[in-house]
Amino acid sequence: MSELLLPLAMLIATAGCAFIAYRIYRSPQNWHIDGEAKELRFHNWPSIGIFVCIGIMCTMTGYLVLL
Repeated sequence: MSELLLPLAMLIATAGCAFIAYRIYRSPQNWHIDGEAKELRFHNWPSIGIFVCIGIMCTMTGYLVLL
C-alpha cells in the first residue's frame, strides 16, 4: 500500500496544477483588449507554462515510480 502513496500524491499534484492553470486561463484579469487589432488577448502565458511544466514533471515522476 505504501508503494502507491507517492504516485497518488503525484496524481493529486498534477490535478492541482491543471486546476490552477485552468483558473489562471479563465480569470478575467489576465485578458485585455489589444488597442490596434481590437482583439481580446491573453497576457499571462508564463504563469500557465510554469504550472503545466510542474504538472508534467509530477505525472512523469508518478509514472516512473510505478514502473
